[in-house]
Amino acid sequence: MRSRVIVVDDFYPKPEVIRRRALESEYADITASRYPGYQTRVNVESDAIKRTFEALIGAHVQVDRSRFTWGGFRFITSESGRRSRVHADINIDWAGMVYLTENAGSAGTGFFRHRETGVERPPTDREARALGFADAHEFQQRVVARDDADFAKWELTTSIAPVYNRLILFRGCEFYHAPLGGSGDDFATSRLTHSFFFNERAKVGQPAYALADR
Repeated sequence: MRSRVIVVDDFYPKPEVIRRRALESEYADITASRYPGYQTRVNVESDAIKRTFEALIGAHVQVDRSRFTWGGFRFITSESGRRSRVHADINIDWAGMVYLTENAGSAGTGFFRHRETGVERPPTDREARALGFADAHEFQQRVVARDDADFAKWELTTSIAPVYNRLILFRGCEFYHAPLGGSGDDFATSRLTHSFFFNERAKVGQPAYALADR
């Protein structure tokens, strides 16, 4: 069974160069979305990063730049981090980020179990019906959307610390997760990450991944 969470320390040979690019970039406020912070208007990427990800996950990477962030920098301050929400990335296979802040404290990434229902990932339609809901969509609307900002409704099952130059890759569609707050009061002192969201490319004859069929 392939790993659903991958951690690689000392990911970039020269992380200070990547961090400098991040600090020189312009940012837009995306706190209206599930992400409680800011993101660059341009992306920094390379074929080498894509090939490395493919080697780590054991599959070809499919990038959809029109829909998902691929190589964008993001930051969360202490203030904006208070608006963090528990969620799952329903439409993507993998979420990845490289932490680019030294001494970011406890502002890593957390994985959660919903206390009332006991679920740690989005249920299939069948699993949602067993919990008393019409389907997975109704579960999302009536449970997750209701409780996503109330951390008292969730149990933290594990967390990954924001170690400088640490890459984490995880199956975003299979975990309820959230940033564990932010740090600092500007992007130079904030929880800064280089972020990637992508799918695995289906093999010839292999059906596309469907959440309801799991």
